[in-house]
Order: sequence, then C-alpha cells, then structure tokens
Amino acid sequence: SYSFCTLLYHRHIVHSTMITKPKGKKNRLQQRSTHSSSKMPPRVALGGSCPEVAFKEKTLRGGLLVCRHGERQDNADPAGWAAALHTMERPWDPSLTAAGCQQASLLGKSLSPERLQSLGMLPVTRILTSPLQRTVQTAICVSEAMNKPAPVYVEYGISELLTLDWYKSWALAHSDGTWGGPHGKDNRIFSDTWLHPAATKPASTLPLSADDLLDKYGVLGSSTGIGSPSATVHNIEKSRFRTARVLTTISTATARFPNETILLVTHAGICNLIYRQLSNQPSISNPYTTLYAYSKNEKEGAENWDVALASDASHLRYAH
Repeated sequence: SYSFCTLLYHRHIVHSTMITKPKGKKNRLQQRSTHSSSKMPPRVALGGSCPEVAFKEKTLRGGLLVCRHGERQDNADPAGWAAALHTMERPWDPSLTAAGCQQASLLGKSLSPERLQSLGMLPVTRILTSPLQRTVQTAICVSEAMNKPAPVYVEYGISELLTLDWYKSWALAHSDGTWGGPHGKDNRIFSDTWLHPAATKPASTLPLSADDLLDKYGVLGSSTGIGSPSATVHNIEKSRFRTARVLTTISTATARFPNETILLVTHAGICNLIYRQLSNQPSISNPYTTLYAYSKNEKEGAENWDVALASDASHLRYAH
C-alpha cells in the first residue's frame, strides 16, 4: 500500500503545473542553563544552532511540541495560484507541495525517541492539527515518518489567525497567497471591493468538517472539544480571542494527557503566538516545519514552561 506522502509525490509529478518544486506581564518562562557554569546562559536553541540539550534529570516526562506546516501550493507558485483563483472552490485552503511533504517527513524522522529523550521528553503519542489541509497533510506525513506513528486529531482551536491580512491572502481578486495581499498592489478593502463570497461567511464554516477530514484523511475528532472560531472579513477575530482559544487548547490538552508528549501542527502565526505567550519573548522567523519544544516547569507552577527548542529547522539540512 502507498503512504499519503508517496501518493502526494506521484500526484506532484503528474500535475507539475500546479505544484512547483522549491528553488508588564509576569514572565512565564524560567529558562534553564545548557551548562553548569555560573554564567547560566538561557536554554533556548534558535534556528537549529543547538537543537538538542540533555536534561540532568533521568525521569522522562510528557512535553509539548509545536511545528509549522510544510510548503504550500500557493506560496510555491503565486502567479499560477492567482491566475486560477476565481475558479477555485477553496482558495483559502491550499494543499502541500511534494517538497512540503518531504519537509514534514524529515521532521517526523527527526522526532526519534533518542532525540526526545535528550530533551527530557517521552516519545510523541498524539498529534493535534489545525483543520486546514496543509496542516492535516503535514501531520500525516510527520506521523508516517516517525519511529512509531501517532494518531492525528483535528483541533479547531489551533486554526489559522483570522486576521484581515489572512483574508487578503486569498479573498481579493488579485490575491496570490501572500499574507496581507500581493506586494505592490492596492490591497485595501472598501465597501465595493470584490471579495470571494466565502469571505463574508463565518470562518467556522471554511475548514472541512471533522467528518470530511475523517473520510478524506482518516484523522480523528477533537481531543479537547474546543470549537471553531467564528469571524468574517468584516468582523475579524480579536487578538484576545485568538490568544484565548490557542492557550485553552494547550491547557486542556496538556491537562487531559499530562503524561504524553503532544505535537501541535499549526501555522506560523500560531507558532509565534504560543512562543510569545509561553516565553514572553518577541516573535522569531518560522521556516516551513520549524519546531518548538516546551516542557512544564513544575517548580514554578503549572503555567510555567521551559523552552528547549525555538524555531528549530535542523532537520531541513537533509532536504534535496
């Protein structure tokens, strides 16, 4: 039988015209040291520069991993995507490219029990994904490539940021997938601006339903019961509501499955939102399939987290 990633690759060969190959708050992070020296440097690995840090404790615990999805079709071929936008049924929901699935597979292979053990974490036993197809496909590719595949559950609470810039990436007549709209274009929205009809519908109706995702990809229903956010292009999701749904999803999942290492597959904006909230640090760059790793700091209370990895993309060095 063929895996999802194999089938996606063959579809890429046949349909190469559509998919191109890529050329005052309290600080809730108490960072630990990577060394035993008195200087106590922060234990955060950025961009894969120091991706693995051994814990002194021998006891392994559940942890929280967060990654961005792989390369998406519209970003790989903006011009082709913009040209076909008006004929697309779901322009807000592009699939992965073949390269994006390879990136996800490399991430899955990198999540070995040995690597997670070096971070003080148990193996991944549960994957929670945003309902958009690029994240669902990423989650499946990651799971298939892991030493022991983990079940994938759809979580609407970690779906895309429903900002005006997100709508502009797909709902304008000239949108090409670029966040905020194409560069050099007039991306303002007026009362008479043409918009994709779906932009005025509640955002909760835009992702595929849990039943559709089960039928199409075999992913399971929500582990947390957090519902889908509701917004429209004329009533965008407020920042505090975005933060609340994401953090509620995390707190619910980690409380319900305290002895598991959980991987969240989501979007760049959500990766940064989580990083800012758990580390009280500013946003950083997030390449495709970038990885974050967090562990609860029980000495400081249930709401404190240590950052073991931040925007790590070391697995991509093996891409070809």
